[in-house]
Amino acid sequence: APWFHALVEYFKRRKCEWQEGWKVCEKEYSRGKEVDSRIYNLGEIRPARAFMLVQTIESMILSNRPKFFLAGWTARTPADIAPHLEAALNNEWRQDFRLVQESRLSARDCGKYGVGIMLTCLEGREGPKSDRGKARRTRDEDGADPLLGAARAEAGAVEAEAEAAMAPEELEGTFEGDSRVLRGALVSRRVSPWSFLFDPDATSPDDAKWMGRAILADLDWVRQDPDLKGTEDLEPSAVTDYEEMIHRIGDTYEAPYNLVLLYEIFIRQEDGTWDLAVIAEGSDKGLRYEKAPYWAGCPYDILRWAEDGESFVPQSDIQVVMSEIVAERILMTKVFDGYSREHVDTTFYDAKLGIVPEELYAAANPEVGKYVKANVPVGQHISQAFYKAQKDSKSAEALSVLAMLERSMQIS
Repeated sequence: APWFHALVEYFKRRKCEWQEGWKVCEKEYSRGKEVDSRIYNLGEIRPARAFMLVQTIESMILSNRPKFFLAGWTARTPADIAPHLEAALNNEWRQDFRLVQESRLSARDCGKYGVGIMLTCLEGREGPKSDRGKARRTRDEDGADPLLGAARAEAGAVEAEAEAAMAPEELEGTFEGDSRVLRGALVSRRVSPWSFLFDPDATSPDDAKWMGRAILADLDWVRQDPDLKGTEDLEPSAVTDYEEMIHRIGDTYEAPYNLVLLYEIFIRQEDGTWDLAVIAEGSDKGLRYEKAPYWAGCPYDILRWAEDGESFVPQSDIQVVMSEIVAERILMTKVFDGYSREHVDTTFYDAKLGIVPEELYAAANPEVGKYVKANVPVGQHISQAFYKAQKDSKSAEALSVLAMLERSMQIS
């Protein structure tokens, strides 16, 4: 457990290398979530460029459910098995709407942060601790009384057969408290890049020595999970521990739950397999270690389309056009300001007329009547004492620059 904690701490020290850029992209994309009223000030025009960019990319990549074609060209997939796998794979995508939803979210993450993560796993191979203890007590009673055991076995068989015929299959949840994760069910789901952990020295998923994720779970559920050992001594973690881990720390607060922060880590082995380890924040004990739980190896699939071969996390699509986004915002604000000023009339008047400021304010106030008192010298017309400045005509240069920025962002 101490070595795995060292991996997590090393990741925390290095995460600012990419998460600082993520925060900028997140603010550009999700600024509508901000409660600060200053962002809605009409003095600044902020086009939703980042939001439109990410949504457009997502719709171009996943406009509909995909169609898969498999061919048995490798030793792992013989030619006679490929058609059945192809039918099963396409049927899974047709029946499970969450696959499309989770894939869309991962593609959206890739546009926002440069990386999208999907996790495919099988959770909960054992039954709950309570059922396991009940079964053990039942076996002990049956051994002490053979007649009782035989009667109970016969009654249990009849009852089980009836329940199987009448009731649909029910799957239990796990300690994660996630409706997507059911005990004994294979599931693919999106993992937030903010809670994803990986080898900071890796240049790609292919040479990463380890990957994992942070899980904030209910402490009582963790203690009841049969796959986790040594959970009796765990203490609740502050929610701020999780917020600090994902670098979204803000105001400190205490949640009304008993939560514990877990780290689920997959470690690459020399033979190419991936072992699983689970540890808890603030505990030196390992809660779970399983050698090669999955035949396919690492259960994480990483989506990246702007990788440069130097970093596990490439730059996002928002970062590529950030300078154009800022330039468009400045120019749009200036154009809006110019057109707003154009609609403000400027009138010059002769100070010798003896018009007091209250009379001028009344003339500009839409709430008063149309009659305004004005002292005009004898022999002059009122039009000779007032002069309304002409408005400057706007050129098409600003619109041309905006079109150029639009084209630049499309090319990028």
